Amino acid sequence: MKDDDENTLLHCVARSGNSEMISFLLNLWPESDRVDAVNAQNRNAQNVLHYAVANSVVALRTIMDLLPESDRMQAVLSNDLLHCAARAIDHRPMKYLLSLLPESQLFSALSTNNRYGNTVLHCAINDGRIESVRIILSMLHPESQYLPAISEQSAYGNTALHCAAFSGNIELLKLLLDSLSGERILEVLNTTNRDGSTVLHCVAMSGNVKFVKAVLFHYPEAERLQALSAEDGDGRSAMELAGFTHDYVLEHLL
Repeated sequence: MKDDDENTLLHCVARSGNSEMISFLLNLWPESDRVDAVNAQNRNAQNVLHYAVANSVVALRTIMDLLPESDRMQAVLSNDLLHCAARAIDHRPMKYLLSLLPESQLFSALSTNNRYGNTVLHCAINDGRIESVRIILSMLHPESQYLPAISEQSAYGNTALHCAAFSGNIELLKLLLDSLSGERILEVLNTTNRDGSTVLHCVAMSGNVKFVKAVLFHYPEAERLQALSAEDGDGRSAMELAGFTHDYVLEHLL
């Protein structure tokens, strides 16, 4: 039985976060049939786990515990569930789901693009979920995986730093900037999206000096004026976008 949005009874209970009722209902199915019950999708292509992730980590754990062990990892990797967890207000579902994956699968899972071309990290940043961003970074190897994860581009060409620049969250932006160092960070800072904009162009659009400084001071001092003067796809420099005069730049930013 389904409602007008094609939600099953399990969808509705998962949305309520009632773990006892979830346990009761799932135990009505033989273990071999529970995966199909949990994977049933509504009109928005959401299954029961999507609702659990968004509403209750206890309900999520209950569902996972009642699935056959061999199917749990596939459940985590399917239907953009990690992307959904990255957007959740509560960071605990993200931490729990990642704990179910072997270390060898983590980077691949976190680098997977959803239907909008966003990775799990993009989703967490776009929704301002700084604790989930911290969890994601903690699961990556700093030397070999930070750079690929942060430089991965969405369908629109935005890296994680572009997304952080648009987020309006200075703490989030600094967290990503500080996770990279040396020449590696310049590679990401100079990456352009489909508009031809670098991260510096994106923060300049806000006109917020703190954001501009946070990005600019990760460039070598000798390259800062060049970075501010570089033009985006519409021929506008970061200096123009921020409304800075040349004298202001010389006095306050260089």
